[in-house]
Amino acid sequence: MDRPQLNTRSIRLRLERLGVGNHSPAEILNFDANLHLSRRDMLAVMALIGSVPLLRSIGTTWLGSIRMERSGGKVAFHFRGKERWEVDEKKFSGKPRLTIDRHSTEIVIRLAGAFYSGTLIPANFACRLRPTLRGWKMAMKTDTGINTSVSFERWLLGLTRLTGSVPNEIEITHPTNPFQARLPSGTIHSLTAGWIHDFANGNKLPVALSGSGFLSSGITIRPPPDHAHSLFLRPPLRRSILSINEPEAHLSIQSVPSRDKQGFSIAKTRFGQLTVELGETSRKKQRTAILAHADLNDKPLRIHPSPDLKNASGSALYLTARRLAYAVEFNRKGNHELVLASAAEQVHWSYSGDQGMMLGCSGYGDDMEFEIRNGELVRTSCKAQLLGMMLPPSGSRVITQPVYLPEPVPIALTFDDTRKKSSIPPTGNEIRISAIGGKPPVLLLNDPTVELIRPDDLVVQRFQFVNMQFQGEGIDR
Repeated sequence: MDRPQLNTRSIRLRLERLGVGNHSPAEILNFDANLHLSRRDMLAVMALIGSVPLLRSIGTTWLGSIRMERSGGKVAFHFRGKERWEVDEKKFSGKPRLTIDRHSTEIVIRLAGAFYSGTLIPANFACRLRPTLRGWKMAMKTDTGINTSVSFERWLLGLTRLTGSVPNEIEITHPTNPFQARLPSGTIHSLTAGWIHDFANGNKLPVALSGSGFLSSGITIRPPPDHAHSLFLRPPLRRSILSINEPEAHLSIQSVPSRDKQGFSIAKTRFGQLTVELGETSRKKQRTAILAHADLNDKPLRIHPSPDLKNASGSALYLTARRLAYAVEFNRKGNHELVLASAAEQVHWSYSGDQGMMLGCSGYGDDMEFEIRNGELVRTSCKAQLLGMMLPPSGSRVITQPVYLPEPVPIALTFDDTRKKSSIPPTGNEIRISAIGGKPPVLLLNDPTVELIRPDDLVVQRFQFVNMQFQGEGIDR
């Protein structure tokens, strides 16, 4: 099995394009696709009434104003110059088989032996298309319980959906998958021409992630478009995207220290949006990746960068953050995790030994990023602003005063094992956290300023060092 590798660029792009705020499942699933319906498309439905020719006049693959294209194991329907519905064997797992039968009064399309990739949800259907005086009528019957008839044109334009209820309980994923969900019998669901399959249950749908169970109001699934971005750096051959609607998921995130190494942790957090990408490789191996968004209405999160970095009261320093996103690819060789967050507006005095610094975040674009592999922190990108410093010299004949900078300057929080891989440009100001537990962080400051008071005569002296770097570490305060 390949080493797990998240597509960090795609994840950042997805977060940037979705922006701030809670989004509907359709917005999450369609952020790559252009599925907006124009006014011209809507008027086309009315224009088609009474204009559908009889089936016997079809000598080609044209169905009135609807064009059907077939090639190998694929069929696509185009309407108003756009592809509206595509059935492609290659997008489904199992042993999919597509058949098309043309009769004198109808066209029958069947898909058998197919599942949404990476899931146990059947995608099998039998579709019958018949011409009427008011347009084409579609009768659809699926293994998931849809058995209804609608206007084919309206369905292609997204003006109506196919609806039904699940006849028998469906386990969404294989028993060994870390993501588990179940569709109880009677679950109401709908299907669009874009293969967006929406399952909803008023009694809430049970979901489990790495053994942590919670409830969801619904689950939406679709095969991604060909050009869609993936959470996987090397996407599997076939994929499905699931959006977990209004999950009540509370997850805690932490790196697991080993061999006296230290890491970071985030307290249990409520995630209001959950996207799951399930895939199947050419060797029938299952792959799973998840992208979770913390609830925006929740209180700011606490991120503990290091137990050896203290605040003014001597407790472990924490930074508050908002817009937390958490991505993970599960793998038997070890998980690959990525944590992204935007720092909230805050000011802290932080200490390493008797050296102090005043750290601040404006709340605008001060981003934090932590990458974890096999439970160990391997990369950090954590930016803050240095607002002040307090650097006591050795000896006890003077009193050190805090120095407040006229303008904030950037400062980075890094880990010894990850500093070389950090995406933060070198600024010279750095809090370098040791990978070894019990070893205090190292403070690196460019052009430091020291302010002292002589107790004997209360003379205040300020020293500013130019083109110099201060480096200090000491016993924890």
